[in-house]
Amino acid sequence: MYIYNLIDPVKEAQRQEERKAKLDEINRERRWEGKPPKDKFYFTEWLQNIGEEPVIYDEYLATKTARQFSLYLRNKGYYSAQVEDSVYFKRKKAYLIYKIYPKKPYKIRKVEYNIEDKKLRDFVLLDTSDSYIKRGNNLDVDLLQKEREKITYHLKKNGYYAFMKEYIDYQVDTSIAGSAVDLILRIKNPQSSGYGNENHKQYYIADIKAILNYDPKKAIQQRDIYISGMYSIDRDGITYMFDDQLPVKTDVVARAIDFKKGELYNIHKVERTYKYLNNIGLYKLSNIIFSPIEGSDSLSCQIHLTPFLKQSTITEVEGTNTSGNLGVAANWKYVHKSLFKGAEYFEMKFKGAMQKQTTISEVSVGDEVVPEYLPFNTVEIGPESSIRFPKMLLPFKLKKFTKAYHPKTTISTAYNFQHRPDYTRTIANAKMGYFWSGKRNITYFVTPVELNFIKLTKIDPEFEERINDSYLRFSYKDQMITSLNYTMVFSNQSLKKSKSFIYFKAGLESAGNLLDAVNSSNDNLSVTGSNTIFDVAYAQYMKFDIDFNYHAVLNPENKIVYRNFIGVGYPYGNSDAMPFVKQYFCGGANSIRAWPVRSLGPGTFKDTSSISRYPIQSADMKLEANIEYRFDVIAMLEGAFFVDVGNIWSLNSESDRPGGAFSFSSFYKDIAVGAGMGARFDLDFFILRLDFGYKILDPSQPEGERIGPGNRPFSNDQYSWNLAIGYPF
Repeated sequence: MYIYNLIDPVKEAQRQEERKAKLDEINRERRWEGKPPKDKFYFTEWLQNIGEEPVIYDEYLATKTARQFSLYLRNKGYYSAQVEDSVYFKRKKAYLIYKIYPKKPYKIRKVEYNIEDKKLRDFVLLDTSDSYIKRGNNLDVDLLQKEREKITYHLKKNGYYAFMKEYIDYQVDTSIAGSAVDLILRIKNPQSSGYGNENHKQYYIADIKAILNYDPKKAIQQRDIYISGMYSIDRDGITYMFDDQLPVKTDVVARAIDFKKGELYNIHKVERTYKYLNNIGLYKLSNIIFSPIEGSDSLSCQIHLTPFLKQSTITEVEGTNTSGNLGVAANWKYVHKSLFKGAEYFEMKFKGAMQKQTTISEVSVGDEVVPEYLPFNTVEIGPESSIRFPKMLLPFKLKKFTKAYHPKTTISTAYNFQHRPDYTRTIANAKMGYFWSGKRNITYFVTPVELNFIKLTKIDPEFEERINDSYLRFSYKDQMITSLNYTMVFSNQSLKKSKSFIYFKAGLESAGNLLDAVNSSNDNLSVTGSNTIFDVAYAQYMKFDIDFNYHAVLNPENKIVYRNFIGVGYPYGNSDAMPFVKQYFCGGANSIRAWPVRSLGPGTFKDTSSISRYPIQSADMKLEANIEYRFDVIAMLEGAFFVDVGNIWSLNSESDRPGGAFSFSSFYKDIAVGAGMGARFDLDFFILRLDFGYKILDPSQPEGERIGPGNRPFSNDQYSWNLAIGYPF
C-alpha cells in the first residue's frame, strides 16, 4: 500500500497517455517499414504495478457482490438460491460474511428442437451426439450459450456463411411439478427483403483473389484503383495479384489455401488457411475477406497478404556463464525470408566467443608449478548456415501428404574451431531433415542424414598423458558420426489460455550402421582395431530417450510442474563407448541444480583427480525427475521451490570410474537429491532465472554421510548457484 501511494495516480495517468501517443506514432512507422513494434520500460509504471491499491469497505459494493453471487447461481440452474450478507468491524477492519443456500437446482427433463428450415434441421440433428444440453443436466445458462456457439460453428462448416448465433433461442417450460423443466431449442429463419421469412442459404465460393504484396497504406490512399491497377495471373482457380513483378512463387501460397473455387464455404478451412499462411513466415499480416454476391448464393474471396521485409541483419554481443566459466560472445546473422522466391528461409551466422576455462594444467598437484594464461584462454569461432524449404524435398511427390500436413525441409551446415590450452580441434556438421505437424498436437522430426566430423589438430602432451588411461580418451580423438534420428513431440499447451498441459518428447537415434554395412568387406582398420572411413574411425550406437512434463495450473498465480526423463545409449560394433557429444550428463541450470553441470555421477563415482576442476562427467544412461512449485510474488517477480532427483550411469563397468555402472538391484541407492529455491524475473522479452540448489543426498559420499543436512558442515561444495534464461522445463 505504501509503494502504491508513492505515485500520484492523476499525474501518472497523464504521463501514460503522452507516452502511449508517442509510442503509437513510432510503432506505426515501424510497421510500415516491416519492423517489429517497440516497447519501453518506465520506472513509475513499474512501481505502480508492484503496489496494490487499498481495498476500502463500501456497503453498496458488498450488496452488489451478494447480487452477483445470486446471479451466478441462477445461471448455473439454482433459481431458488438465497444469499445473505453481513458485516462486522474490528480494529478499523471490516469482515464480510456471505451465507449461500443453493437449494435444489432446475434440471432438464426433455429437449426438443423447433427448426423452421427443414434442410438446416438435418444438419443440426446429426450433430446432437456431443450436445452440451442433455436430459438430467442443470439448466445452465453457460452451457446453453456454448450450444448456440457449437451449432453456429457446425453450420458455418457446411456452407452457412451468414448464419449467426442470434438465430438460436430457447423456450423453457417451468410449469412442471418439482424442479424439472422442458427445453425447446428454436432456430429462426432470416427475414426476407420482402414479406415473411426465407430459408438460410448455403454459400459457394465463386472466385479467389490473392493479393501477394498488399499495402494497407496504399489501399486507403488509392481506394478502388489500388487493386484494379495491379498485374494478375490465374492458376488452378486462384487469381494472384501483385504490383510490379511476382514476389513469390504461386505454389507457395496455393499450398496454404485450404479451400477451393466452387466449394461450399467452410469456416474450419478458413481458420486452417490463416494458420498455414502464418507458417509460411513471409507475411506479417494476412486477412481473408468474403463478400456475398448480390442475388446469388455465391461468395467472392479476397486474401490480403502484407509481407515482411525479406532481408535483415542482426549483430549481438552477449556475456556467457557456463558452470562458472565466464566469457563473451558476438554473433552476426543474415536472414533472407525467400531466397529463391519460394519462401525458402535462409540464415547465415558467424559466431565468435572467448571464455576463461579451467584446464588440467592449471591445477596444482603436489609441488607442480601452475602455468598462467590470459583472462580468456578459450576461443571458439565459426560460421553456420541453414535453409528451410516450405515443402518436403524428395525425388517423388506426396501431394496429399503435403496438402494435409505442410511439411518442411531443413538443410544446415556448421564449422566450429575450438582452441584451448589443452587442445585444439575442429567440428564440421551437416544435416538434412524434415518436420511437420500432425493431428492432435503432435509434431514429427525426421533427420535421415546427419554428419559430424571431429578433428583433433593439437593436444597438450601433459593433458594427453593424464587422460590416456581414463574414459576421457574416447572424447579426444578424431571421429566421424553419421546418424539418423526420429523425434515425436506432443504438446497440448494453449498460448491463449492459462490451463494445465502436457509436453511429451520421444527420440530414437542410430549411427554407423550404413557405414558399417558398406565397410564390412574392406580392411580399413585403425591402430585401435576400429573400421575407418578416410582414416577416421566412425561411431556406431543406438540411443533412445523420453522427456515427459506436466504443467499443473492451480490458478493464475500458482503452478506445479512435474518432469521425468529417461535416456539410454548403447555403443556396439565399431564403438567401445558412446561419442562424448552424444552422452548424457547431470547437473546445471536445467537438470539437478544442486550440482554444477557435468559434475554429478556416474553412479556413486567421485572424481578426486585433478581433472575434477573442469567437470566433464557423462555416461550412457540417465534417469531424472523434477518437481517445481512456481508462484507469483509481485508484478514481474516469480518465486519457486524445487526438488530434483536422478543420476547418470555407464552400461559397462569402468576401472577408472568405480561405482559408475548401472545395476537393476542397486541403482536406487545411487540417486542424488537436490532441493532449493529460485527467483524468476519477467522482463517481457525473456525470463531471467536465478536458482539456488542444495545437496540433500549425495551418492558420491561414503554410506552414512550421504544425507547433507546435519551430517556435513555447510560449505561451498554443498550448493550451487544457477543463472539462466528461461524456465528449466
